[in-house]
Amino acid sequence: ARELMEEVNADRQAHGKKPFDDDGQPPAPPKKRRDNTSKKKLARRKKEKLRTVKRSVTDPDSGLFVKGEHKRQFAYEAHTACDKHGFVLE
Repeated sequence: ARELMEEVNADRQAHGKKPFDDDGQPPAPPKKRRDNTSKKKLARRKKEKLRTVKRSVTDPDSGLFVKGEHKRQFAYEAHTACDKHGFVLE
């Protein structure tokens, strides 16, 4: 390992870089990044994890549709491409 470090340092010096300090210790593991997510956002994430999801017994592929004051119902979402006359193309 010492020979390798000497070779690396010689190459670094040849390229105008500083040699590594070889104190005989293995490199320290990188420090864990600090999570600076706000407490408010963390609380909201925790709250979101506790939600219950309604699932249709007869058609589990459908999703719960809620819009304004309308009745809650299971439905599908479909995206369509229409021509200028309103005919579905895709």
